[in-house]
Amino acid sequence: MKFISVEGGNKNSLSPLTSVEEEKLKNRPENWRLACQTLIKSSAVILTKPQSPPSNLEELKKISENKKLPR
Repeated sequence: MKFISVEGGNKNSLSPLTSVEEEKLKNRPENWRLACQTLIKSSAVILTKPQSPPSNLEELKKISENKKLPR
């Protein structure tokens, strides 16, 4: 199982939790999702290894939230 954490974006940026996620994520942080069950609908800041976040996570979040994505 691959976990991701949602670090930025609005609540509609991702697909709703699936029943599989509700079961598997019971004892995990609220912002964690299962990578295989999550669809990205709009811009979001996603951490791919939430078990071992980088020491400069807050700095990376600020940089990514202010960056325009190409269309």
